[in-house]
Amino acid sequence: MTPDREKAFFVGTKYLIKLGHRRIGLISDSLTRPKTTLRKLAGYRRALRDAGKKTRQTRKFVDQVAAQMILQSYLDRESAGRSEKGIPR
Repeated sequence: MTPDREKAFFVGTKYLIKLGHRRIGLISDSLTRPKTTLRKLAGYRRALRDAGKKTRQTRKFVDQVAAQMILQSYLDRESAGRSEKGIPR
């Protein structure tokens, strides 16, 4: 069973907003878990939107995560290609 990270961050962020918090940050490991980070960010942003809060500051973060995902995908393919060449037949 996989946890629903988007829902968890949505519920958690809504709760903090309800308590009166105005500056709510999101900490995540975007380098090693970019897909998980994007799910968490989606829940966080949805809660902010539902509460009428602006989400402009998260746009730069999303762009950085997307760039990291593309780079990591490229590096993974390059690494796999090199290791295949070294396999004796």
